[in-house]
Amino acid sequence: MERLTGWLYERNSSSRSKAILDVDANGRTSIDGVVLGAWRAIQVSDRIGNVPRRLTLQDGRVLETLDNDAVDRLEIRFQGQASARILHRLESRWRWAAAALAATILLGWLTIAYGIPLAANRLAFALPQTLLAMASQQTLEAFDQLAFHPSKLEEKRQSEIEALLLRAAKAADSDYDYRLVLRDGGKIGANAFALPDGAIVMTDQLVDLAENDLQILAVIAHEIGHVERRHGMQRMVQSSAMAAVALFVLGDVSQVLAALPAMLLESAYSRDFEREADLFAVALMRELSLPPAHLADFLERMEKEDGQASVPGWLSTHPPTPERLRLIREAEMPPRP
Repeated sequence: MERLTGWLYERNSSSRSKAILDVDANGRTSIDGVVLGAWRAIQVSDRIGNVPRRLTLQDGRVLETLDNDAVDRLEIRFQGQASARILHRLESRWRWAAAALAATILLGWLTIAYGIPLAANRLAFALPQTLLAMASQQTLEAFDQLAFHPSKLEEKRQSEIEALLLRAAKAADSDYDYRLVLRDGGKIGANAFALPDGAIVMTDQLVDLAENDLQILAVIAHEIGHVERRHGMQRMVQSSAMAAVALFVLGDVSQVLAALPAMLLESAYSRDFEREADLFAVALMRELSLPPAHLADFLERMEKEDGQASVPGWLSTHPPTPERLRLIREAEMPPRP
């Protein structure tokens, strides 16, 4: 027999008296020898830490008791409910709480580090061409409104750059309809980036910075790599998903803190994409029977330019230049026999 001691409140009254609720082996309850009925008919409040439990009896009276463990045993025995005991353990034992927190953080990290990139890659390649065109148009319009101006290059020079793009696109044997978009970069300076639909945006300043057209061709090959691997759409999907996961894992925290992990990881993803685009450029330059070193040479010039500029240029979201140079030089070397 289980015995629960506590305060008994009369129905619809604040008056109370000490009482003992007896529960026999069959689940029958009684107070002072007066049978009330089965335990199943009692409404038991949830267990929250060591807060007294409220038992609403069959006749409407309420017994308030601190015998939480005894109540849990009775619930498990006659109701088959272990949730109260589990909830209590999670709340009262800090080790359980710490383990649950660590598991939540680990799950969030695994989702961000592996799950989201994998899903983003598959989703990016499943997106229709109409969506790629719409995203590209909106992006270019935003840059034109905020930073860019019409290109000041002579038409002959623009035609020469377009010919370089056509040459690279033909070697890539791609289904994309590549086109060149030249702009005066203004304060942005020497820069180039690829839009998801195959538009390669390049500033006059980058054209002027290059020592020769083969360096420009190497940059174009790099940007084609972004298009072929759909890096732009992958970054868009990843950014949205990582912000949502960060908010879920961190809970009700300030927006800045919630976005910080996503921003840091997005930087890492960008660096991975740049390495992949560099290797694509190396392979494409080889396909054209041209030295991939032209990309490395331009990176060195760009690094010097960025070091003197007040606004970061083409290298701002790329891996460190020495790391990229080493990667390109190693990829350029013929395999050992």
